[in-house]
Amino acid sequence: MKSILLVDDQPEVLQALLRQFREHADEWSVTTASDGQEALGLAQSHTFDVVVTDVLMPGTDGIETLKALKHSGADTKVIVMSGGGRLVGLEPLEVARLMGADATLQKPFEFAALRDAIRELLSAEAV
Repeated sequence: MKSILLVDDQPEVLQALLRQFREHADEWSVTTASDGQEALGLAQSHTFDVVVTDVLMPGTDGIETLKALKHSGADTKVIVMSGGGRLVGLEPLEVARLMGADATLQKPFEFAALRDAIRELLSAEAV
């Protein structure tokens, strides 16, 4: 079973995603974190196949989380999601792509888009 970590500081977003993931409980185990710091702590003690993180969060944001995961040496795929805003004059998802995100999603998105992105990353991993 593949392991997924969802990271978002908005509990309602995490709960909405968890409801959608219930349909896929036979193929994916899902863990949640409320910020990047918690996510990185979990990533030190667990292996995740895919991390799905929001960009704009207090404390350790999604870009810092992405950077730390990519520098950890783990083969974790990272999907970055954002509802907007700007970082250093660039769109957050553009920054994420430049920092090595494996996929990006603009909020709001249909769950099918996230599901398909996860499946694509996991199938590429198997090749």
